[in-house]
Amino acid sequence: MDSVETDVLIVGAGIAGSALACALRESGLRALLIDKSDQPLDTARGDHLQPYTCELLQRWGVLGDFFDAGAEMRSGAIWYTNDGECLLRSSVAELDIPHPYFAFINHEKIADVLLSASLAYNNVEVIRPIRNWWLESDDSDHYTVKVGLPDGVDQRVRTKIIVGADGRGSRLRNTLAFDSASHRYERGIVVLFAMPEDDDPEHFLRVYLGPASTTSVIPRTGGGCKIGIPVTQKEFADWRRASQIDLKARLREQVPVLQVSSIRFGDIYSPVYLHTEQWVKGAAVLIGDACHAMHPARSQGMNISIRCIDVLAGLLGNVGSTVPRKDAARLLSEYE
Repeated sequence: MDSVETDVLIVGAGIAGSALACALRESGLRALLIDKSDQPLDTARGDHLQPYTCELLQRWGVLGDFFDAGAEMRSGAIWYTNDGECLLRSSVAELDIPHPYFAFINHEKIADVLLSASLAYNNVEVIRPIRNWWLESDDSDHYTVKVGLPDGVDQRVRTKIIVGADGRGSRLRNTLAFDSASHRYERGIVVLFAMPEDDDPEHFLRVYLGPASTTSVIPRTGGGCKIGIPVTQKEFADWRRASQIDLKARLREQVPVLQVSSIRFGDIYSPVYLHTEQWVKGAAVLIGDACHAMHPARSQGMNISIRCIDVLAGLLGNVGSTVPRKDAARLLSEYE
């Protein structure tokens, strides 16, 4: 069995894992990402990067990469009644901050931009897709992880630090028995992709408040939008089989003032809140949804993850290949 050594093994090459690799790319630490999938992420989730996140990405040297990949700017958000009465307009455009805008880019591109920037450095590698991975041992110096490759060959990885960036169903969290609590919300979110008939040069996120529900219209690059509507589980099947004509009629009934020239069903996202009592055990740490999955209408999980990762990467920058693992564990404890 082939064996490789790394300083940081990141389980999961989605947004959180790729962001950590990107933040570590000039640290001198060797980082290896493994992931079961090499396919694009789903499109049903968050697309925008908060002004402070843009500040961090600028410091990491990758903000320009996002705009090169097609990111655009939006000024803020507007809340309306379903009949179109403006209730609140919130804009960051005139704030005295380094980046007075939200940068938005289609969700499936975010991890790719971060990972591409990471792989431009020789200290970052990625193995995907893999069949699975298994924790073989945890001694005083290293974790030893067996990684199953697609061709049936197994590879052994020795690492000082292991990071769980593998989502709310985290295998690492379960393997190391982190205590966690989760709550599945009663309503899922239907995600529709549409082309609005009106033009908004400032790309405001629009939220329409009805008597029993809300409708969020989220700008996407290229002029389209993503529409999110909370629905009960018994409505899932009807939304999945609705034709374009049906979808337009449902949207018109929900928000009479919202007109779209085309519309298609995307997916139904079932939000889960997840909280771990600890983010760190020894020299293992959880990031992103693996430790704090959040409802998209209640938080900005991706942006919070990137802010946490910036702190974590700053501390890990003090971990060299010769630093004893107990010192690495101490820094992780400080991070938590």
